Amino acid sequence: MKAHTTMGHNILNGSSHHVIQMGASIALNHHERWGGTGYPRKLKGEKIPIEGRIVMICDQYDALMSLRPYKSPFSHEETMEIIFRGDGRTKPEHFDPDVLNAFKELSPVFKEIFETHPD
Repeated sequence: MKAHTTMGHNILNGSSHHVIQMGASIALNHHERWGGTGYPRKLKGEKIPIEGRIVMICDQYDALMSLRPYKSPFSHEETMEIIFRGDGRTKPEHFDPDVLNAFKELSPVFKEIFETHPD
């Protein structure tokens, strides 16, 4: 499962188009955690490209809100509680504090987008 970061990066890497270059960076970095405990490279803090830090919290929100074979979906309120207080697996210190604060301010927009585009 963890190989999807490097596989996605390898597929997109090498393009001269800036959007695809950013996609390669997102693929590689969206599971890196602010404190350095993420993967694949265990980057820490600002060494994680900003696009990876942003997509990480978006990906976490989507994962918590979505039905999975191993879990029921959480509500927006439950998801926000987990992201901001933690649940043992997800911890607020996993996220860039500035990105976390922006996410908090924009959380109603995330809820609206998720509800408008459920698939």
